Amino acid sequence: MPSLPSSRIVGLDLTRALAIIGMIVLHLAFVPWIPHTILAGIPAALFAVIAGFSMMFISRGTALNSFLKLLCRGLLLILLGIALLPFAGDIQ
Repeated sequence: MPSLPSSRIVGLDLTRALAIIGMIVLHLAFVPWIPHTILAGIPAALFAVIAGFSMMFISRGTALNSFLKLLCRGLLLILLGIALLPFAGDIQ
């Protein structure tokens, strides 16, 4: 039985996961000074670029529909950030 095609872009998801893992490692693990200096900012910049591509793909629909999708996504991220705030630990 053939499966339905997925609307997800696997490469985009993998790149986003790599950026998140990179930010976690650089913020929470002890990384020696030279590699930390070289790698600092790269995962965050990669995540920002991937977020821009994701927003571009979301906004391909009608103007109102894409605006509502982006608004819902932003509100969910704000609520998630507020919910996780009490569990925030120390950052290196």
